[in-house]
Parts: sequence; C-alpha cells; structure tokens
Amino acid sequence: MRGGPKTVEMNYPFSLKAVAGEDLSGDSSVAGDETVEQFIGSEIEPVKIAEYKEPYVGNGSFSSEDYYLVVQKGKAILVKTTAVTHTYGYRTQRVEYSWEAIGLPKIPKERLVIHEEHEELGG
Repeated sequence: MRGGPKTVEMNYPFSLKAVAGEDLSGDSSVAGDETVEQFIGSEIEPVKIAEYKEPYVGNGSFSSEDYYLVVQKGKAILVKTTAVTHTYGYRTQRVEYSWEAIGLPKIPKERLVIHEEHEELGG
C-alpha cells in the first residue's frame, strides 16, 4: 500500500486495534520498540471469528493469528492480525506484529448451498 493506511475520512462508532512492527523489549541488547498501533474503524463492533496459535515449544519461533470481521461503507472486511514470537530458551527475545485487511466479495444467494431441511444430530 503506497504511503501506508489512509487517514480518517469519517469517524466510525467502533474500532479494532491492530499493531504493526517489532517489540524488542525482550532483547536487552536493543533499546526500545518499533511498534505502531493503528485503529481500524468499523460500523459494527469488531467480531473475532477465528484464531490459530502454534504450540509454544520453548526455543525458536511460533506464531498466532486472529481473524476479525469489521464493516466499512457497508462492506464486510476480514482483518488478520499476526504475532510471531522469537524465543531463546524460555525467554522472549522479539515479537513481530503485522496485520492485513481482506475485502470480502458479495456472493449471490444462487451460488450458496442452502439446506432446505434441518436434521437433528445424534437422533
């Protein structure tokens, strides 16, 4: 995205905090963080719809991803936030944060699989 995210054109009633950059506070040889908090506006309260977390193994890198639904100008947008943690032994050395927004297309009802009858499970 050229020039980074757009500045506020309008105020939305809700927002989702997304972080980008590196948190170097776990590494004592480096001073400070290089993170930026950004607030993504939404017409609805952002809804967390899924998460994925790699198991912590104690040495190396592992990541976590969270997926949120927001709405801007009547359009659904999926926001994926990612945190990659780098460790040495059992100490966190660095965390890399990123996020991306994915516009969801409108799908005609004719293309959806719609179940006409609902069957009870286990019965």
